Amino acid sequence: MKRVGRVVAWGLGGIVGLVLLVVVAGYLLPVRHSSTASRLVTGTPEEVWAVITGVEDFPMWRTDIDRAERLEPIGGWPAWREDGPSGSLTFMMAGIEPPRRLVTEIVDEGLPFGGTWTYLLEPSGAGTLVTVTEDGMIYNPVYRLVSRFFIGYESTMLVYLDALEARMGR
Repeated sequence: MKRVGRVVAWGLGGIVGLVLLVVVAGYLLPVRHSSTASRLVTGTPEEVWAVITGVEDFPMWRTDIDRAERLEPIGGWPAWREDGPSGSLTFMMAGIEPPRRLVTEIVDEGLPFGGTWTYLLEPSGAGTLVTVTEDGMIYNPVYRLVSRFFIGYESTMLVYLDALEARMGR
């Protein structure tokens, strides 16, 4: 019986040690990160601009949201809420230079993350090169570690760009 107790104690100690290692490693990673992803899509910058700013149509082409609705402006900037499998997020446009540059910002508080996405639209041949740069913050150390090493900072941008490419009919 003593042997079983020791095995259980070592097992629990190992689990606690692993959790502690993950938390400490997460705290050692920076809260802020910057990441960029690009995609060449069919259409002019004006056509792409209409799609990426057409909030009401987001659920028709984006696979990561079920519903989107415009809200009252926040600080004078256009705002909207997106609802999806991961919950709700509220955004505002924090910089608008049609049809070249758009900055969106998460405005919800109390989330384990936050930040901005900057979209640059550049004509390229018969299409538009869309570059998205995420300047993000991940406050929770465990989520920070998982995002950095397992999910990847670019994963959400790549899902978005895949959906945009499909919407634009490349």
